[in-house]
Amino acid sequence: MPQMKVAHRNKNNTGADDEADYDWKRSARLLEQDGDNEEAIDIYKAVLKKQPHNAYLYDRLMIIYRKEKAYKKELSVITAAIKKFSDLIQPVKKAHSKKITSLSKSILHAVGLTDKKGLVLYQPQPIARWEKRKRTANQRLAKTLQL
Repeated sequence: MPQMKVAHRNKNNTGADDEADYDWKRSARLLEQDGDNEEAIDIYKAVLKKQPHNAYLYDRLMIIYRKEKAYKKELSVITAAIKKFSDLIQPVKKAHSKKITSLSKSILHAVGLTDKKGLVLYQPQPIARWEKRKRTANQRLAKTLQL
């Protein structure tokens, strides 16, 4: 039987990045399981500086802060994550003809993705998930401030 070749994303990819990625994830998760959340947070924040668009890092930080009932810190992470990813997915405005722009808006409205004014009705993931989490964190923070 002939052997199959594996397609790689990058010619220079040695796999070292994948191994390093696995190492910090494994280390941080083990620290979380051992209850050493501060060390795990430090790892996640250090990797976040190198990989600012890694949703996994934001998710783990949110989870740790929620477990610790540090709702203000959780909200700051959520806000930073939403801002980072919103900036990432902003559509690039290109100069199209008016007809193409009009047809595009009509199609988006027809399939229910925009309202009559052309405003987007749905947020892409993970932003939609984080917006929901932000509402929950605000509610929990309000409860703790009332007590």
